[in-house]
Amino acid sequence: MYKRFGWTNKELFEIGLGTWYGKNWILSSLIKRDIDKESRIKAIRRGLELGADIIDTAEIYQTEELVGKAIEGFKRESIFISSKVWLTNLSARRLNKALSKSLERLKTDYIDLYFIHYPNPLIDLKETAKALEKAVEENKIRYIGLSNFNLKEIKAFQSLLEKNKIAAIQLRYNLIDREVEKDILKYCIDNDIAFMAYYPLREGELTNDSRLLSIASKYNATPAQIALKWLSSKKNVFPIPRASNIKHVEENINASNIIIDKSDLEALDNLFVKR
Repeated sequence: MYKRFGWTNKELFEIGLGTWYGKNWILSSLIKRDIDKESRIKAIRRGLELGADIIDTAEIYQTEELVGKAIEGFKRESIFISSKVWLTNLSARRLNKALSKSLERLKTDYIDLYFIHYPNPLIDLKETAKALEKAVEENKIRYIGLSNFNLKEIKAFQSLLEKNKIAAIQLRYNLIDREVEKDILKYCIDNDIAFMAYYPLREGELTNDSRLLSIASKYNATPAQIALKWLSSKKNVFPIPRASNIKHVEENINASNIIIDKSDLEALDNLFVKR
């Protein structure tokens, strides 16, 4: 199922393809990780074949080159790539350099959605905002996003942008981790900003959660599919589970075909304690 990606009016598949394949990613980013690149590439390509079009990566994930290889042969305009600039690269000079390297690794002329991965209190974000707006003007990026910002920080950064609106927010969100429901999700809906939910299966925890079995059985689905559909059923929300292998990608994408009754969506809301 496709739905509008916030105010951009782009119609995108409601479940994306995530490319973070580690656990302690800050630690892993400091060392060279050995991942099964071929299986990851095949998984991403399978997702694209099934209709998924959002691919999420970041410079620190060390998977941009992998994404660049995975999209070979597909029409670039049919794919929506989001990447992220790391918090140490938020000065204008370092951001421009980081963006150029990301474009090179992705083998593309532009990134659809470019996130600030984390805020950095040591860098004046007014400089970052100007650099991002210049990148939009130069057609190096299409939209600006914020990842791991709280609501106060989101509003403050939006005030620094002179010509652009924040297009997307990316934060942890799943049936168990519901902190964003207190304020940020409402802000996104009120301002028609897309919300990309990372860790939608809580690092695999929800794939085996017994609380989901009854509803999953009712829809001839897996717990993972129910957890993803619960998220994608919400306005403006796009879960981005990792595209780890073809089997999981097919399972994740097929979750979009499930139509969960409103009463069951409400039951899911109440099954898990909000945090």
